[in-house]
Amino acid sequence: MAMRDEIFDDANGDLAIGELESAVAKYQRCVDLDPNFFDGWHALGMALMKIGRFNEAIEAGKKSGSR
Repeated sequence: MAMRDEIFDDANGDLAIGELESAVAKYQRCVDLDPNFFDGWHALGMALMKIGRFNEAIEAGKKSGSR
């Protein structure tokens, strides 16, 4: 899952500099590539919460918990 991990690292970098929409898109790509990626679902949920997309954040959180 090298590609997933590279995208995840890029997303973390985006998050660190406040590029939240970009981070969300990259975290989404991670979980699209690997639907069982707990860290991806968790990070996606947290990033979605930061931009106020609460319903989507809750769904991502549920998916991280069911893995």
